[in-house]
Amino acid sequence: MSLDVQHKAGSTVSREIARNCLLTRTRQISRVLTAIYDEAVRPFGINASQFNLLVLIVEFGQLSRSDLGRRNCHDRTTLTRNLRPLISMIQFLQGDHQRAWKS
Repeated sequence: MSLDVQHKAGSTVSREIARNCLLTRTRQISRVLTAIYDEAVRPFGINASQFNLLVLIVEFGQLSRSDLGRRNCHDRTTLTRNLRPLISMIQFLQGDHQRAWKS
């Protein structure tokens, strides 16, 4: 089989996948929705992943990192990366609250 025939067969298969594969379509939609949410929550200094974590925390209350990661299907590294800025914000806000309370 020549390279040209292989290329045509491959492009037919890839076109079929692009049109009909649920995974491919879902991931494309997910990227579009994530970009929309990133834009919406940017003024608050967070991204869509961090927003989702905040929603889970409010919904389920106090969770261990392991439970939070499982509920959000995040591995430990991704969860830590997304939690770190949120923890810093909370610490900053708590510091402001304590300073305001003392004055």
